[in-house]
Amino acid sequence: MSHNRIQSLFDRLTADNPPFLPTELYCEGWLLRLVLDWFEESQIQGHALSFASDACWYSEPSLESPFLYNNPEVDKPIKEGYTRGDGVIGHVQMAIDDTKSKLGLLPSASQFLVLEAKISSSLSYKVTNAPFYDQAARNIACLAQICMSANVLPSNIDAIGFYILGSDKHIERGLYRDLLTTDHIKSTVKRRVEMYDGTKDKWHENWFLPLMDVIDIQEISWESIITYITQNDADSGAELAEFYARCLQYN
Repeated sequence: MSHNRIQSLFDRLTADNPPFLPTELYCEGWLLRLVLDWFEESQIQGHALSFASDACWYSEPSLESPFLYNNPEVDKPIKEGYTRGDGVIGHVQMAIDDTKSKLGLLPSASQFLVLEAKISSSLSYKVTNAPFYDQAARNIACLAQICMSANVLPSNIDAIGFYILGSDKHIERGLYRDLLTTDHIKSTVKRRVEMYDGTKDKWHENWFLPLMDVIDIQEISWESIITYITQNDADSGAELAEFYARCLQYN
């Protein structure tokens, strides 16, 4: 019964006076889940979001930061918590406890992609103790930390990347472009490392910089994804296009 009731509530979102905000459903989070579900089910190769053999996906995992709170005497004024990723694809696993769903990388991983999904917003600056530390640099630093925790060299992963999924309009306007340059990401993370007075230098040298040598950083538009899906699966593409239109309408 509960599944039917949930469906009936969702059906009311496009009517007059819906019982809750349409953005609870028509948002980047659910749009991304639908896209990842299609790529996993189709197993079609040739796209940046195509799944490697035995790869899986997770929505909104907690990504381990290299700058977590560990030493009360040193870290407290400059610490940060886990970063919440919008989605990941790859040879990963989730360790779920009472407080968070922490993402881990499998030792034999050959694919590890972190995805940030946007409809109407730009990349955020949300680290209280480091206001300059933007969302792109933060996610990529977490990629390096997760590799270190699993003892998997970034150079040994066939496909490792950070992708921003946004609208054609925002990508063409360059809304994310400046924050995705190699120079900006390197300088931003370096500035964050320098706050730790040398204690993060080995991580920076042994894990972050090698990651930057091999990581694929892309902007991918929702429109191009929907076009690709439509070319391979017309019915799913049409449904996804309708859902995306609702997302644009309500956001």
